[in-house]
Amino acid sequence: MTHQKGNVILIADYQIQEDHIALVSDFLKQVSEFSVQEPGCLQYTVCQSAEDPGRIVIYETYRDEAALEQHRQSQYFQEIILLKVIPLLESRTVSLFTSTT
Repeated sequence: MTHQKGNVILIADYQIQEDHIALVSDFLKQVSEFSVQEPGCLQYTVCQSAEDPGRIVIYETYRDEAALEQHRQSQYFQEIILLKVIPLLESRTVSLFTSTT
């Protein structure tokens, strides 16, 4: 990432394996609870599709790139997202944005 002036927004789009929807949802609740305690995390919202319960979109806002990197390096992110959640996904897309307002 390059230096940006606005907040950093990350949108993660997960498609969860059908048999693991409840388990991944529980893991994401844990991650959300930890994330909102980070000083650089301004928002962490987990949304489940009304049409497809296996589709989860996570909307995250961080003060800056350093705050996002601190989140990614946290022990709970490493242990829960990388080791427990990602193996249970059919697909995962992560997009980064910078707020302009």
